[in-house]
Amino acid sequence: GVPSYEVIKKEGTEHEPMFYIKVSVEGKGTAIGKGKNKKIAEQEAAAELLKILEKKHGKK
Repeated sequence: GVPSYEVIKKEGTEHEPMFYIKVSVEGKGTAIGKGKNKKIAEQEAAAELLKILEKKHGKK
């Protein structure tokens, strides 16, 4: 499946924002990442989802 990303929350100030992004892969799962910009938050979410999938399916 193709991952889809969604900003679920933005905190902080204009100069020091914190983004919370949810990544979803249909039929696989979802995870949330946070970061000071959207790209970092997306990468964190993707890494978290990968960890979840590795645990669920066993790391090969």
